[in-house]
Amino acid sequence: MPDVVNFTGLGLGLVLSLFTGPTDGTAQWILSHISGSAPPVPVLSIADAVLGAAIGSGLLWLVSEAYFRLRGREGMGLGDVKMMLMAGAFLGIKRTLLTIFTGSLLGSILGLMFMLARRKKSDYELPFGTFLGMAANARGFFRHAGRQLVSVAFGDTIIDPADLT
Repeated sequence: MPDVVNFTGLGLGLVLSLFTGPTDGTAQWILSHISGSAPPVPVLSIADAVLGAAIGSGLLWLVSEAYFRLRGREGMGLGDVKMMLMAGAFLGIKRTLLTIFTGSLLGSILGLMFMLARRKKSDYELPFGTFLGMAANARGFFRHAGRQLVSVAFGDTIIDPADLT
């Protein structure tokens, strides 16, 4: 994905976070422990967006860098890192981590099926960003199921039970 799309999306995610509520409560937990009280909702919302962007892109960058140092060759490009920077601004930390997990799972399953069907070797390069994009879109389309999964997996307490019906 072009940088202009990723960075414009990041900017939009940060700006739009000012007009929505906090996504997962992580920023509320962190900031209330730092300041001793809960900051205003717009501060929590933008903090959730910034933390989601930083954690999502930072995690992928760390994996990419570790792979490069261990194998001596690039295993993942920075396009995936920049894409998760943008997606994390919209999703928050918990949903960004869930997106990375789901994208990795999709990539593993579909990639293995593709390699077996096409008789490719195990060093065949698959575009990870495609699977991350599918996972992020699935998060948007299956919002309620995703919320239930996040609630069970991470103990999300910000969920409004009325949203689950």
